[in-house]
Amino acid sequence: MEALREKGFHCGVVERWIPGANIRRDLFGFIDVLAVTPTAPAIVRLAQLSVDLLTKLEYVPGRRLVYLKDAGEAYGKWADLVRDFMSGAARFGGIIAVQCCARGSMAAHKDKILAAPAAIDWLHSGGTIELWGWDRTPFIKQDGKAGKRMVARSKVEHITEGMFG
Repeated sequence: MEALREKGFHCGVVERWIPGANIRRDLFGFIDVLAVTPTAPAIVRLAQLSVDLLTKLEYVPGRRLVYLKDAGEAYGKWADLVRDFMSGAARFGGIIAVQCCARGSMAAHKDKILAAPAAIDWLHSGGTIELWGWDRTPFIKQDGKAGKRMVARSKVEHITEGMFG
């Protein structure tokens, strides 16, 4: 949820624990987290990152060459946002249904989403579905060796209408 909040989304857990039965129940059979935001904040963020990137351009006289100076982080953020836009990810606003799981069980959870009758209706209603897989991996030190500390790593897969059979 922290990753979505950093992008300006309001998030809430909609998965419920059913006492007595000792089971978890997802909203509509496939949603663990809902995230919503208006469209404008992300477009404003893209514009801010673009301006930041443009300030890093440097012209080399006589060579007709423009290059980015010290723009690694700025370019990375800008490129990530543009990639999300081009891939059709609903990171620019709207409502996202998120299914969370371990990275090793993403295939089973994808099948669960594709089998849920409400999932295709969610997409037809203008919502987006994302499958977030998580695992923990050793932190790699500057010398290239793995440390004792573990860090979380995520993989996000966007569920599209074309995936439904």
